[in-house]
Amino acid sequence: MKNFWMLKKTLTRMLVVSAAFTMFIGLPLQTVSADTIEWRMNSVWVPSRLEAKAMDLFASRINEKARGRLNVTVYHGGSLGLKDVDVLRLLPGGAAEMWVIFPSILGRDAPQIANVYPTGSILRADEHPQVIPILEEIYTDFFTDAGVQVVGFHHSGAFPLAIFCKEPAKSFADLKGRNLRVFNKEVMTSFNSLGASAQVIPQNELYVALNTGVVDCALYAYSSGKTISIQEVTHYGSDFVPYASVPNVILANQDAWDALPADLRAVVSEAAGFIGGWSLAQDTQVLQDEIAREFVENHGFTVLEGFSDEDRQAFRKAALDTWYKLAVKGGPETVNNANRLMKKLGLTPPE
Repeated sequence: MKNFWMLKKTLTRMLVVSAAFTMFIGLPLQTVSADTIEWRMNSVWVPSRLEAKAMDLFASRINEKARGRLNVTVYHGGSLGLKDVDVLRLLPGGAAEMWVIFPSILGRDAPQIANVYPTGSILRADEHPQVIPILEEIYTDFFTDAGVQVVGFHHSGAFPLAIFCKEPAKSFADLKGRNLRVFNKEVMTSFNSLGASAQVIPQNELYVALNTGVVDCALYAYSSGKTISIQEVTHYGSDFVPYASVPNVILANQDAWDALPADLRAVVSEAAGFIGGWSLAQDTQVLQDEIAREFVENHGFTVLEGFSDEDRQAFRKAALDTWYKLAVKGGPETVNNANRLMKKLGLTPPE
């Protein structure tokens, strides 16, 4: 019940902000205008991903309310030729006017924010809402200092991850002797410390890796798995821990932002507030369950009993140990960010 009210409080705060901006842009927009201002927005996701669809909704809301004075075009799947790891090097120079970024991939240029909230830090999805305000504050402070404008946030929630395998696996004991695909080095380190044989494989290579036997299993969400047809190359799924998803940050080039008339900045901010509240309100558990049911009914897939509490607790300990070692290497700011989140979750920093 406590977590419900925390989520309600977070949503209410975002809706109040959205309402304020809505009142502002309800006033007549400036009528004197030059040619339409064209903005390019970089998005790494393929168009079928839920995050990509959310960015399309964000852009269409801006374009509708800007009434022809500002047009935002979202370029999905890296079609602008830009890599997310380079956002801090390219966005300030105007490679795009907007960029939506998943901060956890910025380990090269921003280690102090890349690992603030690792997978394994929560065991239940209802623990997630309480850390959202802290994450937003950490990212806003960092990107502002880096010289780019934070426009808003898109939230993917703490959706459940599963272990997809060709043969049944619902414990760490079952994973021994099998090659497991994971999505980053930190998760790989955590799994391998528990006796697994994990390796990092990008999403666009995963289907082939499973189909050709490079790996036997994969840590993935049902919604993401559907986009690559994972049900064709695996036959079993077992729930693991929630994916502790940090918010995607919607950024703008500072010069482009400053050059926008105030009423158009309000239009963009309102759309960002709307998409933030909308994304928080999505029930990701229901979506994952619907896709799992589709896999079972249409593809002969089997949903197994989830990993035990004992295995999940063991993974959490391994994940926190890995996380804190990285934080110490990242320096005092990284340690401070880690401590703030651990405190909020009622966790004690590892020795």
